[in-house]
Amino acid sequence: MIKKTKVTRKDGGNDIEQRMESIEEAINSACKRKFRQTNSLNNNSKRNSVPWWTTRVTTVRKKVNANRKLYHRTKTDKDLRERRKATYKETKIAYQIEIKKAKFISSKEYCNLATSTNP
Repeated sequence: MIKKTKVTRKDGGNDIEQRMESIEEAINSACKRKFRQTNSLNNNSKRNSVPWWTTRVTTVRKKVNANRKLYHRTKTDKDLRERRKATYKETKIAYQIEIKKAKFISSKEYCNLATSTNP
């Protein structure tokens, strides 16, 4: 964390260096106590994941958000704004369809799995 530089006194003592190291250790231990480092997996586990979410849904969602941002950023050119609005609405509909497909496929797989293990 802190760049170590070797500082010595004119008489050759390492007193300053030892003090710097002890101060650095004190700062590091205080930081470790005060600021807990969290694992990124820990943060994701707090959010509930759904079994039907796929990478395809993620990519379509990103496209929808990008088109929405473009539409909202366009203020002056009315024709361009209308084109971007239409593009946004089309991708939003495609996103909703993709979610419905993913949910249907996931529920179908779950039912097939349940019937094969449970008579």
